[in-house]
Amino acid sequence: MATTRGQRKQTKTNPFLVLVLVLVAVLGTLGTLEATGHTELGLKRLWGGEVMANPNLTPVVLSSVGLQPGQRIAAPAIWNPVRQEFHYKLLDRAHVQKSNLIGEPSDVLGRVLARPKPANQAFIEADFLPKGSPEGLLGLVPEGMRSVTIDPSKVQGLGILGFKDRFDLIMTEAVDPGIGAAARQALDSRRHVSAADRMRLSAIRKGSRQELLARGAMVIRQAESRSTKKEIVLAIHSGDVEGTLAALAAGSDLYCVSGSGAQEDVPAQSEAKPEDPVEPYKWLFENSRDVEVYEGSDLRVKSVKKAEGQ
Repeated sequence: MATTRGQRKQTKTNPFLVLVLVLVAVLGTLGTLEATGHTELGLKRLWGGEVMANPNLTPVVLSSVGLQPGQRIAAPAIWNPVRQEFHYKLLDRAHVQKSNLIGEPSDVLGRVLARPKPANQAFIEADFLPKGSPEGLLGLVPEGMRSVTIDPSKVQGLGILGFKDRFDLIMTEAVDPGIGAAARQALDSRRHVSAADRMRLSAIRKGSRQELLARGAMVIRQAESRSTKKEIVLAIHSGDVEGTLAALAAGSDLYCVSGSGAQEDVPAQSEAKPEDPVEPYKWLFENSRDVEVYEGSDLRVKSVKKAEGQ
């Protein structure tokens, strides 16, 4: 009989202990999912015990690594693997509100950066492109412009420019010496050449000409210091791209003239026409004829422009 009563006796389970164990398991699972970006169930405030210690302080999200413009923020970019929580810093609550610093990871995750963000830096709304913007270069190129990748060694002064610096792209090339020789030959072939004409010819600037290839170009991605390919990505007005690529392919001497980085509006594309190397000599190559005229009692020969039909 005693044996039967002993078999019926069972160990009682502590319901409070079971509840605690279940809660710990659930929180651990949700915390892992939250940290890896698989859920957004409101656990963003579980930074650490120090967050609740001082009501005058509040956490702000920090970047864990250096981030590039056009990069979409994923969980590893703001995750602290050592502390196993989102990377944050405690700041004065009033300062955070005044500076519009972002304190919730959910307000950072999935956003696309509009400018570089070094490691251990807080985020503000101005760091991001508008919500829904595409990632990569596509979201960084202003409307009406196109991206062009350039080796900075091909353009003098380009390597020292930073993100969103604006500049004009100038091409300088030597003038064909044959043009000047042909102009002198045309002048010498005349029956009479005045001293003024000879001075005018000798005063023409020789040697090189300049052409404005692109106005208001802008750096949208700098060369990566650790990369073997030192390339810079530029935003150039669509109408200026063809001439720029042709000059690069031809190996022309290119220079950049920096503009103001304070401008918010991108300047209009270049409307300047390429400088015609023959333009300074056109007065020599126009149709003309020699005529004899009297100046007082002296008979002189002058070159005059032919009338239509002559």
